[in-house]
Amino acid sequence: MRYSKIGLSRFLSHLDIIQVFEKSCRIADLPLVYSQGLRQTPKMSYGPPLVTGIASTAEYLDMEIKLGREADLQYRLNKYLPEG
Repeated sequence: MRYSKIGLSRFLSHLDIIQVFEKSCRIADLPLVYSQGLRQTPKMSYGPPLVTGIASTAEYLDMEIKLGREADLQYRLNKYLPEG
């Protein structure tokens, strides 16, 4: 998935971005695949961290989702993400 980090969201740190995406996916009830073990986390991987305060229009995120339910994924997720 490609996303941008512009406007006020450029001041979010890399760890903040990770938390925002994980929480937004849970709120949007996306069919994510979770890791095994005691503390299950969504299977997501992010590109290299961008320095806080720098804007970008081409940041990338990989996430594993269950098959067959990805039709409106972007629309559902965008409703819960901050602008920028």
